[in-house]
Formats: sequence, structure tokens, C-alpha cells
Amino acid sequence: MSLLGELTPPYTLEQLVTVFRDIADDSPGDIVDQSTDWTNDDAGLLWKNSDIVRYANEAQKELFRRIRFYDNQTAAITQIAITKDVQTYAYDPRILGITRAKFVDSNGDQYTITKAMQEYLDENQPNWQISEPLTASVVTLVSDNVGDTTQSATITGLNVLGNIATEAVSLNGTTPVLSVANFLRVLNVTLDVAAAGIITVTEPGAGFPDNIAAGVTDQDAAVRHATGKVQYYVEDEHERSLRLWRTPELDGTLYLNVWRLPLLDLQWATRSLLIETPTEHQDKLLDYMLHRAYLKRDAETDNPQLSGDHLALFEANVGTRVSAHLENVRRKESRAYRRVRAHYF
Repeated sequence: MSLLGELTPPYTLEQLVTVFRDIADDSPGDIVDQSTDWTNDDAGLLWKNSDIVRYANEAQKELFRRIRFYDNQTAAITQIAITKDVQTYAYDPRILGITRAKFVDSNGDQYTITKAMQEYLDENQPNWQISEPLTASVVTLVSDNVGDTTQSATITGLNVLGNIATEAVSLNGTTPVLSVANFLRVLNVTLDVAAAGIITVTEPGAGFPDNIAAGVTDQDAAVRHATGKVQYYVEDEHERSLRLWRTPELDGTLYLNVWRLPLLDLQWATRSLLIETPTEHQDKLLDYMLHRAYLKRDAETDNPQLSGDHLALFEANVGTRVSAHLENVRRKESRAYRRVRAHYF
């Protein structure tokens, strides 16, 4: 007895398997006595319930990949808690690609973050991947000449938030003078009166020359320690992570628009629940399930012709599957800023 006229989407898993068995002519009414409860006893049927559930899971994943199932509502998938001064975050392995990111900081300010290719940041922010120590400390200035006691030194540097800060201190000859503010890096030191000796600056970061004359700068430090308002994110499809630039200066939440795989694998134990596939695509799952079923190596089930026919029907409805390499390229380049090169012909 056919159930196709009685069952229509949306399906529970049990209903989906019932329709599968009807199409494949593998229902209890055809093979065993109709009183048999095949949902609990599938002995004598061509395909076990566990086999069909496996085919259904494969079909859902294939369909989600090919139709690019988008989601911006499922918090467990689309929201990432951001911690200030932390640059890299793992995202859910069920995410196949990120198409949009919005950051809402702890002050309630929100703004869209632009996706960028690594090559774009390499060209426009050459040191974007270099991390700096985030422990701020005082800066020490001292002269090797006891006569340097009338100069006022202005220290310009990065504070703990990565913002530019300045402080003026008065030299005291060969006695070390400490700044009041905590700095991450010294960017510049200027004197209002020329020094008689050599001024030595000790700072928390590395790279600034120990012995300086007035006006020497360390411009690269400001680029290396790029803490502030987040502007870009870069996906690492192999590590399933994204890296923010600039490093966030405030806690907050990152809201993502993604395309993804199903949230949960289908389980026969929960067969009374509706399946996740959108209603308009649920009947298309059956062709992929039948494609897989007719590859079972058994005299009564092995039918390469039928398997190929059902795969063709599935692909006619949802498209062919691209290679893993091309899928990575699409994920990486989707809506991303990239380096533009001139070509001459």
C-alpha cells in the first residue's frame, strides 16, 4: 500500500524513511506480514533502518552544502564572545563559510567588520600578524651626564588599550626618572632643550633604540601593536578560526551570517522529530538517499543504473558538488577585500 499520497513535507525522520521504503518497494506490506512493526524490527527488509538513517544524514549534508544553507539566527553557531586584547577565535566546525560579521562592543556600539584576504592585509598592513606583549609598565629615562637636569622630556607611546598617550617628565641627570603612566611601547621621545649627554630609554616592548637623541621615532611599533576598533577579519578554513585586525580593545559579541551544515545528525531514537532540512527541499533528500541505497553490495539492492538516475535527479534540483579545493576558495574569497593586480596584455 503506497503512503506517498498520505505523507507530504514537512517530514519527521520516521515519515521520511517511510516514503523512502515506499519508493524503493521495501515496505512491510510487500516483504513481511503487515502486522510487523518495522520501526522496531527491520529484519527481512532490504535496508536496515540504521542504513537509511545514514543515507539521510549524508543527503542532508550534501543538500546543505549545495544550496548554501544560510543562518544568522542560531546563537550557538552565529555568535562569538569577544575578549579585549584577544585576536584569534575558533568558530563552529559546522560553519562552511562566513559572509558577514558585525561587532557589538561592551559600550553598545556596533559596526560591520570587513572580510579581507591575507594578501590584502599583507600589502596594506604588513605587520598585522605580529603579536606584541600586552603588559604595560613605566618608562625609565636617564642621562649619562649629570648636567642634564633642566630638560623636559615628552614621551609618546601606546597605552594598555593601544591608544596614543603622552607624558612629560623632567630629567634628573644620572638619576633615573620613571613615567607615571604605563606604556606598552614608546613611539617617540622629544626634549625641549638639547641634551648634554646621551639619554637612555628603557621601555616594556622591544625595538626602540636604547640610546637615543631627541626626536628619534619607532614608527613601526604603532603598526605592530594594532589594538583598537576592529576593521577586518580573515578566515582560516583549515583551523576553522578567524583573526581580527585590529585586536579588539573592548569585550563584546561578534554576530555572524554563515552558511553551514545541519546542526544535528538524524537519530532513529528521535525519529518522531521534524528534520531540519527546509520543507521545500525535503523530497529532494529522497533521491540522494536512493542513490546511496542502490549502491549497497547485495544481489537485491545493487543497481548502478538506478543509483545514477537518482543522483542525476538530485543534482538537477540542487546542483553538483564542487571539489573541496574550490569550496575552500569560495569560502575564502566570498565578499572579501583582496589585493588587486594590474595585468598587461
